[in-house]
Amino acid sequence: MSDESADQDLTRAGAEEDKPAAPQSNFERLLTHLGKDSLAAKLVEAFAAADGADRATAIKAVADDRLTELERSHDETEN
Repeated sequence: MSDESADQDLTRAGAEEDKPAAPQSNFERLLTHLGKDSLAAKLVEAFAAADGADRATAIKAVADDRLTELERSHDETEN
């Protein structure tokens, strides 16, 4: 390989590294501020992943799961 082609390869590699990362969506930015497995993070993830009319169903499913989890933990403390 000649010195000229090596320089071109380095120039191309440098240009690729200089490309800015894809900007985060508002949901992705919000998730960086929430606890990984928190209820808030789960609700945001469900909302972002669902389409229009399915969003209410997705959020309700997350809320129902959390209520079931709380009921189980409450039942265990009573026994």
